[in-house]
Parts: sequence; C-alpha cells; structure tokens
Amino acid sequence: MSDINLRVGTPADDPAVARCFYRMWRDIGLAPAELLAPDAATRRVREFLTRGRAELELATVLAIDADTNTDKVAEDPELGDVIGCAVCQLHALYPDILKPQTRRYGYIWGVYVAPARRGHGLGARLTQACLEQLRARGCSHAVLNAAPKARGLYERLGFQANNEMRIELS
Repeated sequence: MSDINLRVGTPADDPAVARCFYRMWRDIGLAPAELLAPDAATRRVREFLTRGRAELELATVLAIDADTNTDKVAEDPELGDVIGCAVCQLHALYPDILKPQTRRYGYIWGVYVAPARRGHGLGARLTQACLEQLRARGCSHAVLNAAPKARGLYERLGFQANNEMRIELS
C-alpha cells in the first residue's frame, strides 16, 4: 500500500469531506433516490461543518495518498489525493449540566475510507486521530454510531456497545 498521511482538515477541505460523507451513505446501502442530489448534499454538509466549527469545536481529519505514482483518476477523480476522512466534535444532544471535568463527550462521525483502500487499518488510524482531537478538546469519552461492517473495528479500538434504545416512528 502507498504512503498515506493524515492531517487535520481546513475549511478548504470541506468539499472533499462532503463527498466522502455522501459516498459513505451510498456505501452503506442507501439508494440515490433516498439521498439529496450530490450538489445539495455537499452544500448541506459544508454548512453543517461550518456551524460545527463555530459551535462544537468540530475538526476534520483527512487521509491523503502521498504516493505520486498512484492513479488517482482511476481510483476516484472527485476526491483526488483524499482517500478517507473522519469528523469529530463535541457531543451536544441535550443541555449538559455537568462540569467538563466530570464528563465531556465527543462524537465521531463520517469515518470513510475509499473502497480500494479498506482493510489496511486506515479506518482505525482516522478514528484514532479523531480520538486525539477529542482528547485535546478535553473530552472524557467518545461516542460514535457504527455501521454493522465496522463494528469489529471499533470494538478492537476499545469502544463498547451502550444502552441506546431505538424505535421506528413510521
């Protein structure tokens, strides 16, 4: 496998992050009819990332193919050098009345690795980079929602199933 560098993203990287996020949903089985059109989805994700940076200390992490000999056009012309990404932020579902030193949750989402690059530990590296970002923000715990195929990866990293309960409302 070629050299892969991880780096924290900037707002200039948001279009690539949005494309990765869109591909992630496609890869887990949603049909195009269930998703917004790619341009609308990209716009919505970029707006979300902007708000997250302002309000929830959001960070993106990108996996960049450092091998200049790789045929990136054949792999994914829209992503270019970006072969994976992940996003992390403070977790804010409800008002937090606890002191940060008691409990401060971070949330990891949008972990994506290009299909041709899966199975080589890149998802773990992206997740670990997000954990480092959350630690730097003072988080005491990290939460994520795992796709069924990725559950083993997160369990190997130390994540544990929790007590979330869910009901379909339709």
